[in-house]
Amino acid sequence: MDAPKPIHIQLLGELRVVRGGAPAVLPRSRKTRGLLAFLAAHDRVRRREDLCELLWDVPNDPRAALRWSVSRLRTLLRAGDACGLRADRDTVSIDRELVAVDLPELRQRLATGLDEAGADALLELETQFEDGCLKGLDGLGSVQFQLWIETERAALRELHSKLLQRLVGDRSLPLVTRLRLAAKRVALEPLDDAANADYLAVVVEKVGLNEARQAFEKVRARYRAEKQPERDLLLAWHRLTRGSPPPDHQGVGSQGQRNAARAGANRPNARRSLLDHGLHAAQ
Repeated sequence: MDAPKPIHIQLLGELRVVRGGAPAVLPRSRKTRGLLAFLAAHDRVRRREDLCELLWDVPNDPRAALRWSVSRLRTLLRAGDACGLRADRDTVSIDRELVAVDLPELRQRLATGLDEAGADALLELETQFEDGCLKGLDGLGSVQFQLWIETERAALRELHSKLLQRLVGDRSLPLVTRLRLAAKRVALEPLDDAANADYLAVVVEKVGLNEARQAFEKVRARYRAEKQPERDLLLAWHRLTRGSPPPDHQGVGSQGQRNAARAGANRPNARRSLLDHGLHAAQ
């Protein structure tokens, strides 16, 4: 097992640096914080002129501004005699031998272990997505820097959705947990056909077909309000209510879910509170 690194950078939620187990005081300059986040997000060496264009798109002296920020980051990322920032005349980068960063580590864990990991481990990972990422950096630097932030957030949402899909399909989890996670996925992607179809499948499985119609009508109303085509949603609902052959994808239409749908239709006393919880989270 690798030894823990002396410096940790947190990009999920609020930007944070932990040094020697204690939170470090971040620089007051938002551009310096933005520079830190950009360098930490990916394991790459960055050219100084590119960093100047990204964060200091002004006619003054961007290279001097960059030098000032680099000096602040050297102080911030110092651990004993070592420094977690590498900088020379042309380039700047984070020393990954000294610095751990939560966002790329999360990506790596999910990229290599999503199919093999157990439900408990994945549930613990899922909580790391709750606060988003790169907070406090909006409106900073150039248009390219803002596009980078939006791209990172979109990629994180996509990864979160994939993890939620995996958990919703894990029948070892309690139905109430799967319903909560399915509703959370719909909240991330309110007009995604697969997310809504999987959500409806879990609702049917939990409370039965008759009760689930209420959930279906709410989803359909959302589609209509946004002028979203309903064809795939209606097909998914038809498969749930008629038990017709499913499409080839993990989620709605699995044999177990069709059986649950038929059984659920015979449960008139299903607990409405559970359905209401899922509907509220998905709205």
